[in-house]
Amino acid sequence: MKKVITAVVAFGLLVAVAGSAPADTDSHARLSLVATGKAEIGWVKGPDSPLDADHWALNMALNGPTGSGYTNAYNNAWLTKDDAGATYIPISKIRNLSFDFMNASGGGYVGAGAPRVSVVFTDGTVVYLSALYCDTVISGGDGTWSRADFTGQKAVGCAFYDSLGSPVWESDGTHTAWQNFVAAHPTLKVDYGVVVQDESDTSPMRARIDRIAMYNHMQTSLYNVRYCPTEASC
Repeated sequence: MKKVITAVVAFGLLVAVAGSAPADTDSHARLSLVATGKAEIGWVKGPDSPLDADHWALNMALNGPTGSGYTNAYNNAWLTKDDAGATYIPISKIRNLSFDFMNASGGGYVGAGAPRVSVVFTDGTVVYLSALYCDTVISGGDGTWSRADFTGQKAVGCAFYDSLGSPVWESDGTHTAWQNFVAAHPTLKVDYGVVVQDESDTSPMRARIDRIAMYNHMQTSLYNVRYCPTEASC
């Protein structure tokens, strides 16, 4: 299922469990978390990406049928929040669209369209950066976590869809999936980006993602946000 949730006025559940946490780097750069209906979203201790050692990950669950709710995570310091296109970023400047996720072999929810990052352009075009189509198992771990890196992976095996009905955009060994999309649509301007889980799931099949990056920031825990001046830095 591919759709964009633009509503952000809802209640949010931020789960902070006991345990030590790193010093807050920049509270203004942390993702804002939103959940509606019976859905839940929050940073929790437990299994996380083998690419960091903080043992935090973002847990997202719908706890009901598709359409009964959704979870969103966004920050207008990362990509511009929806303002009807008044503020935008040229597509050529976008970098670091990626996240790590617990894959199906680890018991994480990975559906056809979620978890994902939806990037919305000022003309209404949307791209759906879904974990399922960019599922690259992280080496050095136990095989239960994968990375979806739409702007960094050139090796074949990463793809995404758009709202235009175009063929799937894929990495091809020379270019990333995002580079191929940009080459075909060089004049597009990004309005905003948002992390979404809006597909039916049942406990314990919950989406669990980590090292979430968009444009110029990456969040790895409840408190830790890293600045990303280049693609390689995150």
